[in-house]
Amino acid sequence: MKNFLSLIVTTAVLLPFSASALADSAQVPPYAMTVLIDQAHGKKIVNGSFERAISKLASNAKTPSRHQSLSNLCVAYAKTREFDKALRSCDAAIVLLQTRIAQGEGRRSRKEENRRVLESDLSIALSNRGVIFAVRGDLDRAREYFQAAIDLPVDHSRADDNLRRLAAIES
Repeated sequence: MKNFLSLIVTTAVLLPFSASALADSAQVPPYAMTVLIDQAHGKKIVNGSFERAISKLASNAKTPSRHQSLSNLCVAYAKTREFDKALRSCDAAIVLLQTRIAQGEGRRSRKEENRRVLESDLSIALSNRGVIFAVRGDLDRAREYFQAAIDLPVDHSRADDNLRRLAAIES
């Protein structure tokens, strides 16, 4: 069985669109989204083949039941500036992850490890969703999602970084 704790992640970046945020963009690094590179066509996204990744993920019948596919689809849509579709994909990933965490999926011997992986993936999905709101200029909702990612008991460095970027843009 694949060791889920060895997920490899990488980031894709988006610049904010609001005029005030663009004025500060030279001083503030762009927000970062996380791609699950070793799953769900993540390598295509990292390599900039967003449309190919979208085509593969959106046409795959398994995508609605795989949070990894939904999370990566969220990033691919965001990179192509299809923010409504990106939000729907992030939402679906978040709901699926929250349901799986609540159900305590996994064999007893792997239950705690599986829960940590699901919580880590949920943190990624929440932070990615926050980026979309930030890029669209809804900084309050962005902060909400970054904070929700930070509140999970897992590594949430990406959400921390994005929250700092948000604070820098607001000041």
